[in-house]
Amino acid sequence: MKKLLLLLFILISNSRCTSSQDYLGKDGDVIFQTSLSPQSQHIQDATNSNLSHVGIIYIKDGKPYVFEAVEPVKITPLDEWIYRGKDNKYTVYRSIRPLSETDLNKMYDYCVSQQGKHYDVKFQWNDDKIYCSELVWYAYNSIGVELSTPKPFSDFDIEKEETKKEITRRYGDNFVQSEPVVSPKCLAESKYLEKIFSNY
Repeated sequence: MKKLLLLLFILISNSRCTSSQDYLGKDGDVIFQTSLSPQSQHIQDATNSNLSHVGIIYIKDGKPYVFEAVEPVKITPLDEWIYRGKDNKYTVYRSIRPLSETDLNKMYDYCVSQQGKHYDVKFQWNDDKIYCSELVWYAYNSIGVELSTPKPFSDFDIEKEETKKEITRRYGDNFVQSEPVVSPKCLAESKYLEKIFSNY
């Protein structure tokens, strides 16, 4: 009987992590997870962080969704987004400055304008493709908030053997170390955001 009760407790605890019921979503919140994508470990290694994917929350018809740059840029139901992450763990940050309706509309319009764009596997700045943290960065930039200062590739930990192999695979001889990049970790460290929820 004790074993059965323990099993039920574990199942209930795990099921709680696969949904958004513990987090009350708000437009403009920035949500992070450890992605299970093939490139996730490379991002974690280069940034020395377990945060490898990020999106921005919007409430639509009373339900929370995440604008995210994957392939392609799209809006995903929050529960589905959480389920795709490692162990269904996620952490949420919110703007320290209250966002006005005008702010949120501008950010929403920007995200909508990016829907359908291809994911930028080379993390290049100001091109016709976009990656996850770049999408969030530009959404906030549309209201005059620069969440973080983009850093060159050379500022990241790119000397690990597996990371170097991935760089060669993606760029060949065309890797530009001065290319500005914004990572999920950079956004999480923004002075304009504060952590309001985490189940890590």
